[in-house]
Amino acid sequence: MKRYVLRRICALLIIFSMFSAAMICLEAKEVSAAYTLCPSCGGTGQRSITIMQQQIIGFNSFTGVPQTIMLPTTSYLPCTNCNGSGRIYMYTGGSSSSGSSSGDSSSGAMSEEKVKYGTVLDATDGIGDYEDGPNLLDGKEDTKFNVLATSMYIIWKAPKTIRVSSYTITTANDTATYKGRNPKTWVLYGSNKKLSRDAKGWKKIHSVKNDKKLKPVNFKKFTYKLKKPAKPYRYYKLEIEDNKGADCTQLSEFTLKGKPVTVKKPSISVASRSGTSAKLKWKKSGGAKGYQIQYSMSPKFKNSQKAVVSGASKVTKTIKGLKSGKTYYVRVRAFKKISGETIYSGWSKKKKL
Repeated sequence: MKRYVLRRICALLIIFSMFSAAMICLEAKEVSAAYTLCPSCGGTGQRSITIMQQQIIGFNSFTGVPQTIMLPTTSYLPCTNCNGSGRIYMYTGGSSSSGSSSGDSSSGAMSEEKVKYGTVLDATDGIGDYEDGPNLLDGKEDTKFNVLATSMYIIWKAPKTIRVSSYTITTANDTATYKGRNPKTWVLYGSNKKLSRDAKGWKKIHSVKNDKKLKPVNFKKFTYKLKKPAKPYRYYKLEIEDNKGADCTQLSEFTLKGKPVTVKKPSISVASRSGTSAKLKWKKSGGAKGYQIQYSMSPKFKNSQKAVVSGASKVTKTIKGLKSGKTYYVRVRAFKKISGETIYSGWSKKKKL
């Protein structure tokens, strides 16, 4: 009886080992070049604890006395080396920010993701599947950007071009428990072009070294004010170069504060049609450097054509080449350029030609 039970136990252990190896191989195929399988747990994200326990395997049919055997019992806990993710970051020879400390964070090959406070273009890989860069700008304090490194970065396109005058940092959910995960040294950059992390076009907006303001508390918002509003930018990069001593670096939210750069929307005062041409006139928009005209046979402006009028004082345009007997719709908007970025107003109300 005992020999039969032992054979079954051995068979089960062999099957379990083969299944675990297969799962590790499957996981290995999904690991990107930015990180590798955790050597402590083999990519499972769990660490096992096995103890020998006495278990009943049957009863003596004559005496009723239970028959027991010592069997291994295994329980599983999240791996402390990779925080349960099954992955650890490795340095692949890519670039890192100047002044970054040990535990250098690697660049992620993430796709663009639109969230509440902008479109995230690039960021360090977060821990697991739910702690990546977009969480930092999603407007939700119960999510976080958490990296298994002492440095991290994120690049995003803001919803509008703004002159940053301050920004806020919100600590994450377990900062009080795992002290040292708050940033300590960082730099905020701006640009009006879409740039890679190490491009030379980034302009420094604000920097903090050896921060003393961020406290090890959960869900706490801290504000950092600039001495004067920055130049208007549409693209931003946050480089966190060091944290306050932990293996991980995390934040819940990062929000820019400032005045958006806008252009007043013009209104069409004259829209007259004569055969295959039309004459337009609109009211001047303060601060504009030119106007863009859009016209189409579709009221939704499908397959539309455009014309540009340069100069703030030019507020008339004659459109030629319209198809005779066809109804057209027209509208206009103002624009100006700031630091290489073209800022458009909203479209005027459409007029029928």
